Amino acid sequence: NTDFNRASATESGRSVFEFGVDNDIAEQLSQISKQQETSLFDVLVAGLTILLYRYSTQEDICIGNITSGDKENLLALRNEITGEDIFTDLLKRVKNTTLEAHQNKGVSFEKVIDGLGKDAKKGNPFFKIVFAFNNKSAVNEASEYELSFILNESPTGISGEISYNTALYHKSTIERMAGHYRQLLDSIVKNPSNKIG
Repeated sequence: NTDFNRASATESGRSVFEFGVDNDIAEQLSQISKQQETSLFDVLVAGLTILLYRYSTQEDICIGNITSGDKENLLALRNEITGEDIFTDLLKRVKNTTLEAHQNKGVSFEKVIDGLGKDAKKGNPFFKIVFAFNNKSAVNEASEYELSFILNESPTGISGEISYNTALYHKSTIERMAGHYRQLLDSIVKNPSNKIG
């Protein structure tokens, strides 16, 4: 949910909040991905899916994935989630969703939106939030969305930034969201078999 009503938002400014994940946590997240035969990307997307579920209470979460710096390389990662899910089960679903999305990568996302008519072009009809990992060229594309989570591996762990529309979100909301995301990743490391709820 946004802090301000979308319909009444007359301006579209941008701001960025930076955060980080310690190297110790990042390494343990990577180890979990290997144990579950997935990837660190999948673990981070699963964590973000949980975060969005908790903030929205919606059980159908769709996140855009920017695979390069342009719209021709944009994937929709849609996953169902409930409070009864165990993280490792969600992680497997995220892995399958990601694989399926890449298999359908030949279909231009922009052409799909064009096929929905002119109303769809006013805003992405599938997702308002995008995610990119180890893709520094994603910054420009990410600025078109309400919320953009851009993470990169670094010598100190994982560096992250949340780019957000200031007409829709308070800075304090984004700071809190980043803190909750870090806490989620920490809880995943401590017990990946916990229920999401």
